[in-house]
Amino acid sequence: YTIEWTSDAPDSLELNLYYAADTVGTTADPVALGVPNSGSYEWDCSLTPEGDWYIYGALVGVDDPTDWSAGQLSIIHVPYTMEVTAPPAGGASADSSYTIEWTATGGASAVVDLFYDDDDDPAEMTEIVSGLSNTGSYEWNTLSVSEGDWYVYALIHPSADGARSAGDYSDGTLSVTHASYYILVTRPPAGGGAFADSTYKLQWAASAPGGSTVDLYYDTDTNPGSGLVSIVSDLTWDDFNYTWRCSAVVEGEYYVYAELFDGSTTVTDYSDSTLIIDHDPLFLWISKPGPGGATADTTYTIAWVSKGPKYRVIDLYYDTDTNPDNGIELIAEDVASTEPTSDYKWGCVAIPEGSYYIFGVLWDSVAGGDSTSHYSEGLLTIDHI
Repeated sequence: YTIEWTSDAPDSLELNLYYAADTVGTTADPVALGVPNSGSYEWDCSLTPEGDWYIYGALVGVDDPTDWSAGQLSIIHVPYTMEVTAPPAGGASADSSYTIEWTATGGASAVVDLFYDDDDDPAEMTEIVSGLSNTGSYEWNTLSVSEGDWYVYALIHPSADGARSAGDYSDGTLSVTHASYYILVTRPPAGGGAFADSTYKLQWAASAPGGSTVDLYYDTDTNPGSGLVSIVSDLTWDDFNYTWRCSAVVEGEYYVYAELFDGSTTVTDYSDSTLIIDHDPLFLWISKPGPGGATADTTYTIAWVSKGPKYRVIDLYYDTDTNPDNGIELIAEDVASTEPTSDYKWGCVAIPEGSYYIFGVLWDSVAGGDSTSHYSEGLLTIDHI
């Protein structure tokens, strides 16, 4: 949000900006300190709590140069909306698999739960899957679903406890009927594929006589005439999944190919999307301070996003620029970073006042030597009030 003001003070003077719930008897929290008196400031309020806030401005070094905004700024982070688009209003049919589709909005931590129902009353539904990322589609293995006409219900909500959510029923039903002999690779999923490092759970839907078996392969294309490499043979057809230990497979992008054999007839299927095998999956993003920066006095909670091996650790530094070859100062080392999102409360009371980037180095503590790094996009201003 762009905060704007007018002032007859020189442009060389600096301004402190704050926000508060009311203008009397309250403690204001900083928006930004020491910004130029240019008449406007672009506030990154993505991490500011939702609410109705007054804005307070104070020119630095001038007697009583302060003012409250006449109105309030309502901060409402990404609203939650959901619309199921497939099955469509005219309905659809499926045998062993169907791709549910939706359009939805929600915060970065939003997840999607899917259900099916014989009517459009959510009092009693059957879960399909929960905790999906909001990709907009999901390939539903309908092999174990009873034949019938089913509505699909989708719910988007925060991954943690929260009151905000949005749900929607499909306008039409999905008619499920089952054929007698087929196989369909359902994982890697359609509409985006997947990534793997050392293991990946392959899945398929199938219908076959007892005693039938499944062979699995990987391939760089969808031509089974050449290039197939065996993963495993003679799996029981109705296991419907197999955990592939792919740590020795050359990094690359592969389709998965399945063959179903009942003793006389073979049916086959390729995955709709690819599995990308990457043996160096370390990823790091310093998310706090964000692009708009932040201010701290005695403590500040640094936050980051990471992925990689289970036993990864991070070293944290502060720096006046984004050149790690000189000037970085250690905050903490070997901080556990096993979760996708992590944070560290930094006691910065003894750090000299100034503006600093946060620099992180993520390590694979088991493999040793494998690392990746990232600087925060914004500056942390340490101001000992």
